Amino acid sequence: EPPCSTVTDEIRINIKKEILITSSPVKSICTNRNLNYAITSNQPGTSYTWTATGSANADGYLNSTTPNQSAVITDRLTNNDPLNNNVTVTYTITPYNYGCQGEPFTLTVTITPIPVLTATPVQPVICSHTSSNINLISTLGASTKYTWTSTKSDGSQANCRGIGRGNPRR
Repeated sequence: EPPCSTVTDEIRINIKKEILITSSPVKSICTNRNLNYAITSNQPGTSYTWTATGSANADGYLNSTTPNQSAVITDRLTNNDPLNNNVTVTYTITPYNYGCQGEPFTLTVTITPIPVLTATPVQPVICSHTSSNINLISTLGASTKYTWTSTKSDGSQANCRGIGRGNPRR
């Protein structure tokens, strides 16, 4: 029998599993598109909140400060950069489950501009069986991929198609 100054008691502690976000930490989209980012975690029934910050010329991002199980960020993000550079939005996503908060997770979204194409023929009129020599220049430079078809002046499709990359002629 223990002495009166010693107290023994048994305590049971339930330790909940760590909540981890398992979806990708990066995503790229074109400007003026919905993000549609599905958040996933290692624990079913997880709710999420998020805060968002954007680089200069990024727009359309919102915070969600009430935990919800929606698990999809649908913000319509836009790139307003006048020089056609990529811009980014950073989301800090916090998971909640079992009454516990998990580690915040960082999602970085790159928003790419939509290219503007200028097509300029070297000669506005050419002879049959002659190369058209059309200069294709994009506001996004050499990373732009091109696909083209030609149409006859009567509206029917000509027998000419192509695929290219970059600025094939300047």
